[in-house]
Amino acid sequence: MENRKTVIPFYRKPKGAGVFKSILILAILIATPASAGPILPLIQAAGTWLTATFGATVGAAIAQFGISFVVSGLIAAVSSKKMGGQQQLIRELLQPTSLPVQRFVYGKFRAPGTPAPVRVIDDILYGCFILNSRESAGPFTVYFDKREVEYTGNPYDFSGTGGVASNEPFVDHCNFWIGKGDQVSPPALILSEASEYFESTDGWRGLTVLWVRLDVGGNSKRQERWPATPPEVMVDGEWSLVRDPRTPLADPSYSSNQALCVLDALRDNPIRQYEDENLWLELFEWSADVAESDFPVKGGGNIKRFSINGILAFSENAELETLIEPMLNAGASRLIRVGGRLGMVPATYSAPVMTITDVFTDTAMNFEKSPPASTLVTEVTAKYTSPERMYETASTPVYVIPGAQAEDGGKRRLAQYDLDFISDHRQAQYVAAIFGRRARMKRSWSGTLPASAFDLVACSPVELDFPAPYHRQNGEYEVLSIHPGLDPIGKRGFAMRNVAELRENSEAIYAWNPATDEQDIAFEAFDPNIGGVKLPGDITTVSDASTVLISGDLSVARILFTFAPSLSKSVTAYEWQFKESGGLWQTGGSIDKESLNGSGDIFAFLAAVKIGTAYEIRVRAVGTNGASEWVYSDPVTVSAGSYLAPAPTPISAVGGSGDIAVTFKTPNDNDFRAFETWGANSDDIGLASLIFGPIYAAPNTSFTQVESGLTGGQIRFYFARSFDRNGQASPFSASISATAS
Repeated sequence: MENRKTVIPFYRKPKGAGVFKSILILAILIATPASAGPILPLIQAAGTWLTATFGATVGAAIAQFGISFVVSGLIAAVSSKKMGGQQQLIRELLQPTSLPVQRFVYGKFRAPGTPAPVRVIDDILYGCFILNSRESAGPFTVYFDKREVEYTGNPYDFSGTGGVASNEPFVDHCNFWIGKGDQVSPPALILSEASEYFESTDGWRGLTVLWVRLDVGGNSKRQERWPATPPEVMVDGEWSLVRDPRTPLADPSYSSNQALCVLDALRDNPIRQYEDENLWLELFEWSADVAESDFPVKGGGNIKRFSINGILAFSENAELETLIEPMLNAGASRLIRVGGRLGMVPATYSAPVMTITDVFTDTAMNFEKSPPASTLVTEVTAKYTSPERMYETASTPVYVIPGAQAEDGGKRRLAQYDLDFISDHRQAQYVAAIFGRRARMKRSWSGTLPASAFDLVACSPVELDFPAPYHRQNGEYEVLSIHPGLDPIGKRGFAMRNVAELRENSEAIYAWNPATDEQDIAFEAFDPNIGGVKLPGDITTVSDASTVLISGDLSVARILFTFAPSLSKSVTAYEWQFKESGGLWQTGGSIDKESLNGSGDIFAFLAAVKIGTAYEIRVRAVGTNGASEWVYSDPVTVSAGSYLAPAPTPISAVGGSGDIAVTFKTPNDNDFRAFETWGANSDDIGLASLIFGPIYAAPNTSFTQVESGLTGGQIRFYFARSFDRNGQASPFSASISATAS
C-alpha cells in the first residue's frame, strides 16, 4: 500500500538522499550489553524504559539495541494424535535403564521412580529409585503400584529403619528411605544386609532418590502385595527448589510459580545454562507477579493464576527452548529475544504504550485483514495432567468462544491444546481460552516505523491511528518483531528506521468470568486395591407407579434397584441387604449374576415396603475369591406414583350435645379402597389430626361418624382423604364444620 503523493504525516526519505540502504544495528551492537552504553543516553533513562515498552512498571533495565522478536509461545501447538506428554514420560521413566534420563520435577507432582540398582537376596528386594536429578523440597508420600504406603518412623533418617509400612498389604513387609539430595550413602540397614551389592559411596548425592527394602512375604498375599517386581514406584510431593530474582539474596525455596520454574529451567538446565547477563530478569519478575496473582474460581475462593506441575526431561539432541515450550504454554506466556537477551512476557493485558500515526511510505506496508479460515477456531479444549486420575492425561470440557461461530459464518472449528504441565482443570480451561482467542486475532500489519518506535520490542502493545484512506488498519496490535536500522542521509548522518511486524491485540483475549466460563468436571473415585473382588457399580433406585406389582385386585409397592456388574471374572452372585433409614440392616437375599436388564445392569426389587417410608439398600459382589466391599444406595422413599382415587365428598356435619356427626361420601372409583377423617379446631389442614380410619369401604357410599367428648360451643372442622389400591393417599377434601351444643 504505497502512495508517496498522499498528503499524510508519514515519514518520507529526505530529498537528495542516496539509494536506501538499511544497516541493521544487530550487526554492530548485539554482542554485549556494554556495547549499547553510548546510545542509551540518547534514548531515555533505563529506569522508565520498561514502562514505556510494555505499559507495566517492572523495574529498571538496559535497553538492548538490536533485533527483537518472539521466540516461542505465540500460539500453542495444536495437539497431535500421537501419544505423548507427561503420561507417556511417566511410563518411560518407570522403566529400568543403564543411563537414567536427567529430569527436573516441578511443582507438586507424583514423580515416577526409575530403578537404579535393584537386587534380590533370598526373599528380600533391595533397591534405589531415582525421582529427581537434583535436590527437592518435600515432604513426600510413597505409592507402590498406585497404593499409598502409610508408615511409622522417619523415612529421612538413613541411620535407622526409615519409614516402616503400617497399612495392609505392606505392614511388616516394607522399609523405605527418601533422600532429598543431601544423603551421602545408602541407608545403614541396606549396607549391613546387602554389602555385597551396595557400597557406602552409592549414595546418589545431589539427586532425590527412594531406597527400599521389600519383603516378599508368604504365598497367600504375595500376588496382592507385589503384583510386579520391582513394584511401580511413584512419589507425590513438592519438588522444585528455585531461585527468585525478586529476592536475589534468598536461598532457593519451593515454588510452582510458572515464571520462576521457566527461569529455573533456563538457568540451571544440564544442556546450556543461561547466565543472568543474557536474561531479561525484570521481565521474569513481572511474569512471576502475574503467575502468583489470585485467579477466582467458580466454586469460590482463588487459585494461583499460572502454576507448573510436571516433569521436564532433558535430551542432548533437543533445543532447550523447544523443551521448555510446554512450560510456557502452562501460562500462555511468550519468550522474546531483545538484542541477545532472553525475556518472558506474561499472559496479561497491557494498554497500548504508543500510538503510531507516522510510518515510512517508501517501503511497502502490508495489511492482512482475514487470515485463512482454517486458522480461526470457534471452540477449544485442552489436554492436561489430572491428579484425580492418577496423573494421567485428561481433557477439559469444550469451551465455545462467544460469538465466534456466528462471526465465521456458522462453521465450527475445534482446537485442542497440549497443556501437560497444568494439573488443575480450571487453569487449563483458562489457558486454552487464551490460546483460542489469540488464534482469532485476524489482523496483521507490517511496515517501517520511525525513530520514535525505538523503545518498542516484541510483545509491546501499540495502537495504529492512521488517517484515511488507511484508517481501516487502525486498532490495537502487539509487536511480533522489530528490526532497528540506520538509513544514511547524504554525508551528514543517519535516520533511524524500525522494520516491524504487528499482530492484532485485544483485552478480550484475557477476559474470564468463572461463574459463566468455567465448566465443572466430574471425577471418578479410584480404587487401588489389587487381587480382591472388584466393586459392583453405583446403585440406582426407583419407586413409583412403574414399580408397583399388580395381581388382580392386589397392588404391591416396590423399590427397583439396579447397578453395573463387577468387573471381576470370578463373581457368581450379588448379596444385598436393606433397612429403613435409621434402622438395622436386614438380609435381602442373593441376585444371580445373569439377572440383567436391557441395559446390561443387574436388577432386583425390594417389596413388602411401606409407602412414604425411606429405605436404604447395599450390595456386594460375591465370587470364588471372596466378596467385595459394600456399595450403598442413597435413601429412597417408597411411592406408588400419583393417587388413583379422588378424595371423599363432604356431605354434612351436625352438632349435638357434646358431639358432632360428620358424613362423607366415598368416591365412585374402582381404585378406591379406604378413607380417613381428620379434624381440627380451625379451617387449616396443617393443624388437623386423624380421628377416624382408615376405614375400608365400598365406592360411592356415605358414611357417618360421630366425634364425641366435645364442649358446648366448640367448632370443629373436618377433612377426609382416600386411599387407592396401591395405598397412595389422595389430597384432602374440602372442609366441613359444625358446632357442638
